[in-house]
Amino acid sequence: MSYIFKILSEHAELTGKNIMLNWQIEQYESLINELMAYLCQEDVLGRQYVSRYNNLLRIRREREENGK
Repeated sequence: MSYIFKILSEHAELTGKNIMLNWQIEQYESLINELMAYLCQEDVLGRQYVSRYNNLLRIRREREENGK
């Protein structure tokens, strides 16, 4: 009888741990998805800034060439 109680007790403990682990995994997945979305957005913004910078450099060079 004590053996069955021990098994049931361990089962309940493992079930609780499993629930907590699943919750933690969901939280980490959510954070990772949020971080990836942020990094993708920052990457797009970064590319836009580089493109604008390159355009400004091109315009500057053209003006310098035309001014000579």
